Amino acid sequence: MDKTEGYWIKDISLAASGKLYCEEALKQMPGLRVVREKYMGTQPLKGIKILGAGVITYECANFAMLLKDLGADLRWVTDSLHYTIDAAAAYLVSNGISVYGYRHMTEEDYDEAYHLAQFRDGNGKVIAPRYIISDGAELPMFLHKNYPEILPEIKVIFEQTTCGVNKYFSEFINQSGLYFRVVDINGCVTKSKFDNIYGSRESMLEGIQRSLNIQIAGTEAVVFGFGEVGKGAAQALRGMGAHVSIVEIDPIMAMQAHMEGYRIEDKKTALRNSDIVVTATGCINTIDQQDFLDVKDNAVLMNMSEHNQEVNAAWVSNQKSIEAVRLNESCVRYTYNGKQFYILCDGYVLNLYAGYGHPPTVMGTTYTTHILSLLYVEEHPEEFEKVGIYQIPRKVDEDVARYSFPEITKKLTTLTPEQAKYLSVQIEGPFKREEYKY
Repeated sequence: MDKTEGYWIKDISLAASGKLYCEEALKQMPGLRVVREKYMGTQPLKGIKILGAGVITYECANFAMLLKDLGADLRWVTDSLHYTIDAAAAYLVSNGISVYGYRHMTEEDYDEAYHLAQFRDGNGKVIAPRYIISDGAELPMFLHKNYPEILPEIKVIFEQTTCGVNKYFSEFINQSGLYFRVVDINGCVTKSKFDNIYGSRESMLEGIQRSLNIQIAGTEAVVFGFGEVGKGAAQALRGMGAHVSIVEIDPIMAMQAHMEGYRIEDKKTALRNSDIVVTATGCINTIDQQDFLDVKDNAVLMNMSEHNQEVNAAWVSNQKSIEAVRLNESCVRYTYNGKQFYILCDGYVLNLYAGYGHPPTVMGTTYTTHILSLLYVEEHPEEFEKVGIYQIPRKVDEDVARYSFPEITKKLTTLTPEQAKYLSVQIEGPFKREEYKY
């Protein structure tokens, strides 16, 4: 383990490998390359303190390098015990970025890393960064508990995930009240309608096969939750030939799933019939202790949502009456009530625990959304003075799509002046009203 005052990672000697894989990932991240070319000469983030908390992957490393190269004073900490790609962390440290996190951290090390990652003055006092990059609200929750005095001093927190945004409501707005500013990156079309669907659709399959090499075609599968992640998971399973059911609480989501040709099942029926069980609700205890009595013999359970809160693997592993056999790092087989079932990744997020997460093209789009949103806030500070949760203007979303898919952008049709007038839009966009539902 390499631990110094300036970083805490697994092994700095992995930097060369990390550089190689980051270069390969960057080839599939054109949006970041366009932003670099456009802003590199002006250094718009020069001297600005940014504290990031997110999964340290090759794609994240390319985003962090862009922030640094645009002038940011950057520090980064992992947002999970288990998901760091150690070579990516080493690559960032070799480029002078303070990084704190390694794959499969202990709870104690994880907490210490968050303290170490903070900006401090000459006397060791924690000081506020101007911006925070957040993935799942881990860092804002940590600051609220340990350094609440600096949260109001942070200009904006950029939140990447559905679960993270939910936490601002459940932990702040619906209780004591929100006392800082959040930009909802997950609310951007180019994140929620792209990363959540298409990233999940591909990376989930990698996670399954790395954990337990099973046949998917012909199986009975159920996805709990038909939000964007659930849509991607269901598409992946059906695309591989599984017979897919959906369990939902929301009649609108259930209606969407029904019209897409999926079966809608109640929870108990779905568990009793399904060989593959995927949670993607963003809620807690989706599969709880009483539900394990209903799972089908030899069923495989996995989570595609945030953290390890959906499949109650902790309860299962703590029951002395339930026999557990660990097949590998990502798969445990349990015997309970005369049946066997498997839990992948101890209930943590499947595609990040067992795999490398979403592909570079998807994450390149998400991080382009991040950087263009950050630059928008920096250029329009008067729009973000009040405490609250903000959405970024649609024009930023359109620029993300243009930068991220140049080969498509150059083939787009242009409105005539008469057409633009009829639609009440500008010829150059934005092309939809802010309230438009994609």
